[in-house]
Amino acid sequence: MLGLCASAAIYLTASDDANAELERLRASKMYRHEIEHFGGKMALLFEDLSQWLGHLWHGTTLAFTVAWLSFGTAAVLFLVARALDERE
Repeated sequence: MLGLCASAAIYLTASDDANAELERLRASKMYRHEIEHFGGKMALLFEDLSQWLGHLWHGTTLAFTVAWLSFGTAAVLFLVARALDERE
């Protein structure tokens, strides 16, 4: 419950405009070409993965990440408690 309240607070107070300039730079063809030139296709793939993971921890997307992590943790704890209860 605390995680869902925290995610609601994050969603209501978050702003997505903080890294707009950096996102625009990373989306440019020149930047992507340089990454591919220095590290090949695999470096480009890892750069895309890094951007996606980094995007999960900023702005309103962070609220959804916290909500899903809270829901997943609650589900795991529920299943563990249920399994322990059946053992007795």
